[in-house]
Parts: sequence; structure tokens; C-alpha cells
Amino acid sequence: MRKVIFLLSFLLGACSAPSPPSAGITDTDSGPSDSGGPRSDSAAERDVSAPRQHLPLSLAELHVVSTGTPSDYGATVLTTTTPHAIAFERFTSLTEFRSEIWTTQEVGALSFTAPVRAELGNEPLVSGPHATRLNGGDYLYFMAGNAADARARLYRAAYSSALELGPREELVLADTFSGMFAWPTVTTGPNGTVLLAYDHYQSATFVALGDGKTFGTSTQTGLGVQSRAAFFSDGAIVATFQAGVNGGAMMNYVRIASQDLTFSPKAPVTSTNTNVHDSFPFARHDGGVDAYYIAYGANGFSVYRRSVHRDGTYGEEERVTGSDVGSCAQPHPRRTDDSSIILTMACGNPGAGDTDVLGAVLIDDAP
Repeated sequence: MRKVIFLLSFLLGACSAPSPPSAGITDTDSGPSDSGGPRSDSAAERDVSAPRQHLPLSLAELHVVSTGTPSDYGATVLTTTTPHAIAFERFTSLTEFRSEIWTTQEVGALSFTAPVRAELGNEPLVSGPHATRLNGGDYLYFMAGNAADARARLYRAAYSSALELGPREELVLADTFSGMFAWPTVTTGPNGTVLLAYDHYQSATFVALGDGKTFGTSTQTGLGVQSRAAFFSDGAIVATFQAGVNGGAMMNYVRIASQDLTFSPKAPVTSTNTNVHDSFPFARHDGGVDAYYIAYGANGFSVYRRSVHRDGTYGEEERVTGSDVGSCAQPHPRRTDDSSIILTMACGNPGAGDTDVLGAVLIDDAP
């Protein structure tokens, strides 16, 4: 029963929603063609005079990436150039914590290739994919292990092309924890700074500086799960995590630190909702940081975002997915080379263990 409860709680951010028509995420009919770009030398500059994209997005404006068999969940965009490739986790059991990582790639503007299983290990649990670009190459970070043995390690694999991932290599951590490492995300900051955010499974969240493979002394950011982090352009860091409140609900918290990893006290990402999950901080085009997250309402969990200011205050809260979408979880944005944002998320029916990976193209950062 504990494993059943785990899986349902893991999928809590997805409730019943009809499947939208299949469409590729390169289509931008949901808004103006101009878009906000990444903070990089190769990025296109955003035309700040262009009208903002209309949000929230309707179900018809989302695009099917994969259909769960039985449940496709957390996804990440592997490539910043077209054709975009996407990796996602596919749960292979509704009663045990078992999953694999699969990949798919755009074909034209309307569909994706049939997903293929990534050869990233034979452990019963290969999960938590997150892609980032380091030293001119794309890397997929993930966890692998055996939940029955309460042990998992963190790995990465280089992505080449045509859905090919190189041999995995284990991350070298100063952290001597012997249990389950979980949910690695890696982000880069000014002057090539590399930061790993990760969990001690179901207990605490951490960050550590390193070079992409080897990481030094860790700093605890919270008692909770789903450690995430992003950089301001001045090198300051936004860290987020979630923790239980009110007998079953969750709240996501934000902390800000300089590069010495001395963090401010935690602050809830919103005061307008008491059940908030899956926060994901993300570098803005203007040097700031946005936080994407899901908040509960009449139609389940919807995706929201808002800017996080350097002084710890927040910008306007903006709803990203509309009420007809139903319930979604695990919003993961990634900036592409054409300056747009591809947002992946899992939506569906958690009670039936059925979630699909959907995608959307966003052309602006949060207000």
C-alpha cells in the first residue's frame, strides 16, 4: 500500500483532462511570432515593443508529446535547436516506484517520432530527467537505482543527435549520503559557474557547486523535496523546494543566496493558494528569475509563474494553463536558440495512473 500511495502522491499534480489533438511544439499559433530569448551571445534579442502572448493557454494550444503507457511524467527538452528532442520518464508500474526514461523528437511541425527507451541502465528505477547545456554540449541528468533497496545515485549522459545519448557517467559528490539521491537539476551561471540541485529522497534538499560532473560540499536548502535552482545574472542564486503543510497539502518555498550559498529565510512562492507544488526557477531574458509552479483550484492543478526579484519580492502572478486543460504537474521550461520557451508538463488522470506529456511554446517571460 505504501508504494501505491507514493505513486498517487507523485502524480498528484495531474487530474482528468481530455487529450488534446496531436501537434508539434514548433507551431506558435497560440501567440505572436516574436519571442523572449535566453541570456547568451547567440540568442536573438527580444522585441520589447511586441504585444505579450495571451495567457492562460487553452487545451487546444497545448501539444501532445507522448501518451502515457500507463503514465508518462516529468519531461525535459534535450536540445535548444530544431528539431527539438524531449526526454521524459515513463512509469512502468502503478504499484511500485519503477520507471524508465524515453526520448522523442519532432517530425515536421505536427508530430513527434514514436518514443524510444533510452539505454541508461538496467536498474528498476531510472527517473528524474533534466537537460542542460554545458561547455557547448547538451547533457541529460537523472537518477538510477532500486527503490526497494532505498538506494539511488545521480548520473549524466551526453546527447549527440537523433535521440542518441552517450554512456552514462556517475556524478562525483562530496556528499557521502548512502540512501537515495533524487531529482538532479543542473544550471549554469556567470563565468561558467555550475550548480547542482538534488534531494535526499523524501527528506531534504541540497545544492552544490562543481564542474558538471564533480561537485563539492553541499548546502542544505530545506526540509522537503524537489530541490531546484537558477541564477540571476549577477551570480545570486534562487533555490526552491516544497514541503508538506496543512495535513496533506504542499507549499513551495523560495530562498535567495549569493554565490557563497548563504541563503535567506524561506518564503512561500505565493500567498494566494495553500496547495502549491513543483516549483521550477528559470532564468529570465532580462537577467532575473521566474518561478513556474502548479497551484490547486476547481479543475485540479494549473500552471502559474511569476518573477522573483533580487530582494526576495515577487512580480505579478500569471496563470499559464486554462481551466479546460484540467490538472497538470511538473512544469519544466527551457529556453531555445530562437529565443522562445518550450514548457513541458504532465497532464491527465492520476487516480487511473494515466498522465501524458504535453508541451507549449511561450514567447515571453512572466510580467
